[in-house]
Amino acid sequence: MSAAIRDAIGNEPEGPWTEQLARLADVIVAMCELRFDEVPAVPGTGPVAAVAAGLGALSEELQATVVAREEAEAAALAKSQFLANMSHELRTPLTTIVGSASLLDATELSPRQRRYVRRIHLAGAALERLVGDVLDFARIEAGSLRLEAEPTCLRSLFDGLVQAHEEPAQAKGLRLEQSPWVLPGDLVLVDSARLLQLVHNLLDNAVKYTHRGFVRVGVEHRLEGGRVALHVEVEDSGVGIPGDRLASVFDSFHQVDASMRREQAGLGLGLSIVAGLARAMGGTLDVRSDVAHGTCFQLDLALPLASGTTEPPLPAEPGLPSAAGRVLVVDDNLDLRELVGAMLERLGYPYVLAGSGFEALERLSEERFDLVLMDLQMPGLDGLETTRRALARWPELRVIAVTAHSREQDVAACFEAGMVGHLAKPFRLARFAELMGEELPVRAGTPRAG
Repeated sequence: MSAAIRDAIGNEPEGPWTEQLARLADVIVAMCELRFDEVPAVPGTGPVAAVAAGLGALSEELQATVVAREEAEAAALAKSQFLANMSHELRTPLTTIVGSASLLDATELSPRQRRYVRRIHLAGAALERLVGDVLDFARIEAGSLRLEAEPTCLRSLFDGLVQAHEEPAQAKGLRLEQSPWVLPGDLVLVDSARLLQLVHNLLDNAVKYTHRGFVRVGVEHRLEGGRVALHVEVEDSGVGIPGDRLASVFDSFHQVDASMRREQAGLGLGLSIVAGLARAMGGTLDVRSDVAHGTCFQLDLALPLASGTTEPPLPAEPGLPSAAGRVLVVDDNLDLRELVGAMLERLGYPYVLAGSGFEALERLSEERFDLVLMDLQMPGLDGLETTRRALARWPELRVIAVTAHSREQDVAACFEAGMVGHLAKPFRLARFAELMGEELPVRAGTPRAG
């Protein structure tokens, strides 16, 4: 596997990759639509072998999640903790897929190969959203969803909102329309990532269930004292929802009828998560619909004004990594170790791989490292205890968690153990390069989560 991943950072002419990439793209699309009977093995060797291996592992885990969903519906089991555990299991092979695809994208490819890699990227993003939905649902069910309000310019936040959905809408022949809106330049306090997630989910849902006609989004606001009253509407000309089923449309694991489930893949969590996010923000989400005439979702939020009235400056672009420091990669999963090593090699960082916490401590006693990238869930000696033991002997050591554990309490546990950062799986080469550029050469800074 290590040789295959290293090959991914070299140059290859058109050849055996082409058919493999085409097959991989078809496989991932089938997985996104939960058609597991159409997920064949991808034969062969070479730089795409890491993606194929990750797909095989992810297919098994995703099938288990879907089966668990059906069992949970039938038995009305407590789902939140189980789904949180399943989300962790899904993130490890998903990291191999999206990370290896990002390495492939950084090589010289023919136009045809580039199209296949783009399909892998798009389908991989869909799988990430699926896994994210599982984890968000678990957080909402457990009452542990936390929002991080920060000064945000709504005008900048919603810039490009519609364009992000143009490709899937055009593929279905839909008109994607944006009602004219004028948003304030004032800064408001809001969790900008969650607000965007909420509106994007509504637009995704509208495009999914609309087969002809249009999807339209409109945004209005008014100032009310020290708050901005924000009103968002997402309307479509889709299949509509019967009146007697409108009350249950925000229930978890719910789709309007069995035929929709057959036609549209998914876990049935999207609108439940959207409603939970709206409640967590102190807002309301309503729906009106007519069968065969479409549906309109309406979001209302009251957002407090932040101090200051101008849009904050854009953050500086991260610089290129200096490639000056030695890195120790600690992960019990071979594919993940080799993937991170390949990314470090492409960025120019010298590195050493360790497959356990005990091996990491042995390496640290023999060599000097500027940074340690530490998995958390490892047998024998987990990442938190490994970090505590390492810092007790080498207090100047800098350790960053690279893990599928991304809940707030997980991030807090990392910092309590002495780590200086957190990178959540899955991640792509660009995000990894950004992190490395921040961390090496070593410079003082506050803990950060990614």
